[in-house]
Amino acid sequence: KSKTPVAMDQHLTSSLDELVEHELRKFKRKLYHIALKKCYKPIPWGKLEPAHCDDLAQMLVKYYGEKYALEVTLKVLKAIHQQDVADMLLKKIQQGESGLGLSLSP
Repeated sequence: KSKTPVAMDQHLTSSLDELVEHELRKFKRKLYHIALKKCYKPIPWGKLEPAHCDDLAQMLVKYYGEKYALEVTLKVLKAIHQQDVADMLLKKIQQGESGLGLSLSP
């Protein structure tokens, strides 16, 4: 049985859920001020500031597309010294893409 691939916003939500409240605030501030590629605009602070993890993840995907949302999230996590959360997110994505997931059976 192959599992349905997990949507990017769900991966982002589960990673953002790892942050305690003050770290999430730090994440939002850094996200708002981080240098983006030329064709992207920052998420407006009025939307960003009150957002919970799931809303924030959906906004990231909506504003930046799945691939760039992941890139931006990893960049912000590293910038706020949450390398372990960034590594965990990357691992989940790679497992999902390989189709192996956590299954060890042949």
